[in-house]
This record gives sequence, structure tokens and C-alpha cells, in this order.
Amino acid sequence: MLLNMPPILLITMGNEHSDYVKDEAVHVKNPYLDSLKEDILYPLNLGTRTHNLPEMFWDIKFVCVGGSANHMKAFAQFVHQELALPGDATDVQDICAGTDQYSTYKVGTVLSISVKERLDGAIC
Repeated sequence: MLLNMPPILLITMGNEHSDYVKDEAVHVKNPYLDSLKEDILYPLNLGTRTHNLPEMFWDIKFVCVGGSANHMKAFAQFVHQELALPGDATDVQDICAGTDQYSTYKVGTVLSISVKERLDGAIC
């Protein structure tokens, strides 16, 4: 069964679709990743030794990317209220608080991410 992936991903995957797609998840075959003691996602201030990434993100169904950190925090608070989640919507925490490139809020199954713009206008 083919997933609804952008054509560029299907083109770069090669001919053996089954080698990359198992249980409806895409697996990137990079032998160097297997040899790493830790995979560090520097722009997000997350790493495989410091964070349990599968546990943090296993239930994400929607990823919403927007502009400023304040807008995306407000969006996360709005989603929290609309989904009637337990707790106070004003207590949403920035998962990537240790970086200045992104602000990321997980609210239920929604990930709200800000993408800051560099001085030259490029999106980081």
C-alpha cells in the first residue's frame, strides 16, 4: 500500500518501496545513524540520550508550523481549550526551550511549531 507522501520522497526512495515502508512508517536507511551513540537534533535542542523521542512523539497526528513563538504558543493554548484537555491551557511548555531557532508545543496529538525567520529572510 502506498502512503500519501510527496512525490519527491517517493522518487528518492528508490525502487524497493518495501525496504523503506514498514507498518506504514518510512524508515531511512542510513548506516551512519546506527553507529551513533547519540543522535542530537541541535536546532531543536533534543537528543536520543536526553529525551525519549518515541515516547514524546508517538501519538502526534497533526503538525502545525507557523511564525512567531508567541503565535504558536497562543495556537497551542487555543487547541488545548478546543480539545477540552485536562489542566490549564496557560501551562503549555516549550519542548525546545533550550534553543532560539524553534519553539515547540505538544498539546494532545497536536504539535505546534514556530519557525523563526533569519535576517536574510530565509526560513530556518
